[in-house]
Amino acid sequence: MRNSNFGRCMPRWGVVTGDATEVTSTSAFIIGNRLININNVQFVGIEYGTDPCFSCSQTEFGEPDSIFNVDIEGLLPGTTYYYRAFAANRCKTYLGDIQSFTTELNGAGNVVTGTATNITETGATIINNIYSDITEAITGVAVEYDVNSSFTTSTVVSGVIGNPFNVSLSGLTPNTLYYYRAVVFTTSQTIYGDVKTFMTSGGGSAGSVTTGSVGNLTTSSATINNNMYNNLQGTPNSVSVSYSTDPTLAGGTTVPGTIANPFSVNLTGLNPGTTYYYRAVVATTSDVYNGAILSFTTPVIVP
Repeated sequence: MRNSNFGRCMPRWGVVTGDATEVTSTSAFIIGNRLININNVQFVGIEYGTDPCFSCSQTEFGEPDSIFNVDIEGLLPGTTYYYRAFAANRCKTYLGDIQSFTTELNGAGNVVTGTATNITETGATIINNIYSDITEAITGVAVEYDVNSSFTTSTVVSGVIGNPFNVSLSGLTPNTLYYYRAVVFTTSQTIYGDVKTFMTSGGGSAGSVTTGSVGNLTTSSATINNNMYNNLQGTPNSVSVSYSTDPTLAGGTTVPGTIANPFSVNLTGLNPGTTYYYRAVVATTSDVYNGAILSFTTPVIVP
């Protein structure tokens, strides 16, 4: 926040921009804006934006008094804003001096979406959702899910505040790909985690396959551990993991594993900083069984 306008050289007429006070992560209060020798004022306010040239600015109006204050809301955390007071009468618009402030990082933080487990035809449990570097009071936690990656028709299921926290989803549709993300609510904003996917198991099929979790993740490889199956019809004659950069596994690659229960499969030749979708597959003498589709993202190479 800049110094008060007390002691500054005042113009003979015009507008003097006031001070930014009560700056939070999403708002600021501009006080002490002054009108000097301007008659018949109709409008006063604050023009503000992230560009010091005000190319994409916004305005908030105040009461047309000789000294006026303006409250600005809906700002972005950790962002520098430039602002100036203005006043207008029938003849002219007067602009004050340009000042700036930076919103606080309060409430900004990091949320990591957890893993989908206990996936059935109609439900799943999202475990180990975690958050960090959030300094505002946390008012709620949840998982948001949708069949659309844009979350335009999403459902939000609340959990119990904790770190990590788990959320159970129910009422899902069998054999359906779902997108989901962890959500943390603070006193001033909503913070979203990364988007992941899972696929509910198909209805009516005997037996089940559970896709395992990711381990030993590097920029170019990963191990899919603890893939399991039970109550399958027929004798297993192959186990594998299919993966792709497409959420439906179109054009994917299948890597065979050693028949065991549980079984693990090593994936190699991956690209850094890339999201991969995968599932366990078990073929028996009677049928082919697919596990739920999950996802992981390889780390980015740090120069």
